[in-house]
Amino acid sequence: MSAEYVPSYLLSEDRDDDRPLDLSVPQTISAPWRKFLPHQWELYRWAPKSRLGVAAILGGWGSGKSHGAMRRFIRACSLNPHTPAYGGTNPTAVMIAPTHRILKTALMRHWDMLVPREMVLKRRGPPYNDMLLANGVRVLLHSGAAQLEGIDACAIYISEIQHPIFTDNADLYLNYLARLRDPNSNHMMMIVDGLPESGMVRDIFDLTNKPHPDHITVMCSTEQNPHIPKETREQFLSACPSGQQAKLLGGGWLPVSGAVYPQYDAGVHLTDEVGVPHAPVHIGVDIGNYGAAVIAQEIQVSVRNSEGRITTETGLLVVDQILTDNESVERLCYRLKSQTPWAFTSSSVFAVDPTIRRDELNALREHFPQCLIVKRERGHEHYSIEAGVRITQRALLDALGNTRLFITRGLASHPRGLVEALQRYRRNERTGEAVKDQRTDHVADALRYLTCSILPPSKPESRSWKQ
Repeated sequence: MSAEYVPSYLLSEDRDDDRPLDLSVPQTISAPWRKFLPHQWELYRWAPKSRLGVAAILGGWGSGKSHGAMRRFIRACSLNPHTPAYGGTNPTAVMIAPTHRILKTALMRHWDMLVPREMVLKRRGPPYNDMLLANGVRVLLHSGAAQLEGIDACAIYISEIQHPIFTDNADLYLNYLARLRDPNSNHMMMIVDGLPESGMVRDIFDLTNKPHPDHITVMCSTEQNPHIPKETREQFLSACPSGQQAKLLGGGWLPVSGAVYPQYDAGVHLTDEVGVPHAPVHIGVDIGNYGAAVIAQEIQVSVRNSEGRITTETGLLVVDQILTDNESVERLCYRLKSQTPWAFTSSSVFAVDPTIRRDELNALREHFPQCLIVKRERGHEHYSIEAGVRITQRALLDALGNTRLFITRGLASHPRGLVEALQRYRRNERTGEAVKDQRTDHVADALRYLTCSILPPSKPESRSWKQ
């Protein structure tokens, strides 16, 4: 395939897709593609408004998402052939999988199914792990959690974006995205596939409330793939946990496995509201090696009761956070007073760790004598971790679908911050207890102290009935 050659399937964007796709130099190579599934075709046809686009296809088991993503990656390689501007170098594309096994058994299987051998001039194993295509594009094969350095790529394809290697290291995706900076390319593309898990994946790729002309996310389900045999579909159903069919097979957003706060939904809880400067706030404080202060203002929210009647109740808008690193309470107090625009008044509540030391408590009282400091004592109904978790879960989403807790959107970009904590906080698979990771659990605890103090559920009235 010469640099000037454009495969025929790129010349027929408005095709009805009933004809086989020819990836070859005419009369030399024949590589027909099977007809696109509708969601694959939607991803394939889409074009960003600028030079750089981000295209994600997320869906259930067997939905054809990886096959569709690979087709889009091949198109990206075809749109970026070698030109004289590259001189003695090659345009570079990268395929990334979380492990070498996935790279070899999944990604390369799709590649070999779709790309004729004649289009690949050279394929090298370790330490190079790359392929040279007939149009001059060099494709790097990358696995694991290592960052990419010193690469100016025209196309990057990340498979299984929900894998912990990617979700536990949010900076990794940003590092990959920053590699799309080929100055000679007018068609740079990031392509992603995976399961639609809530957490980092949803925060980045759920475009419901934040449409973008250079981003697309295509959702797909197992039912949309008619090529899956009935027997295989039955196996999927038998392997799917009860109540998860609509998510693992239906292509809906999944909660994080074992999540303490599966109620958290970036599309619901992140808001553009930023709070009122110099207005009173409440503060949740947890001291530790990676301590935190969560700062919130009271807001009024509309809630619906079981009879459908709408009333107004108190809610919380988290407007700020302070993350500490081996800092004293004195230092935290100084930062609260000098580095934030909020007012600490007689109506402000400091909700603190029940195990806070006496000297730390005295420091808070000395710096904020006008504020009410709430410290739960052993035996209090909200003293236990699980009691506080239930109150926070209710604030995020109660059984009637009401939300009382919101977070300023700008806080989502902070590593180790509250949003990451809500996404990462998980339970031990064996014991069911919340796992402390000594990194984000302090900010999650600070929020829990705050919701227990400001948003405790009201108790039903006690009534006696005569028989």
